[in-house]
Amino acid sequence: MGKTEDKEVRVNNLDQMHLSIISAITIALLFWVGTTLNGNQIELSKLQVKVAELSSELRQATSYDHEVQIRVEELEKYVAVLEGLVKEKR
Repeated sequence: MGKTEDKEVRVNNLDQMHLSIISAITIALLFWVGTTLNGNQIELSKLQVKVAELSSELRQATSYDHEVQIRVEELEKYVAVLEGLVKEKR
């Protein structure tokens, strides 16, 4: 019976060692996944901020473009009036 008990003790120790190794690997993987997810969330937040900035810039550019278009139309009308006055004086 002594040899059987020794084998059981060795198997139990081996099982505990395997369990410890598997636990360490699992913890390392969970830590890696958590770190990766955290990094991805940070990058996603940065991208969301950049999209908001670009959206704001686009609205400003569109507004400015609209103002420039109105000003160009006003200048075209003014030039047409001036051309009409020049033709009348000839």
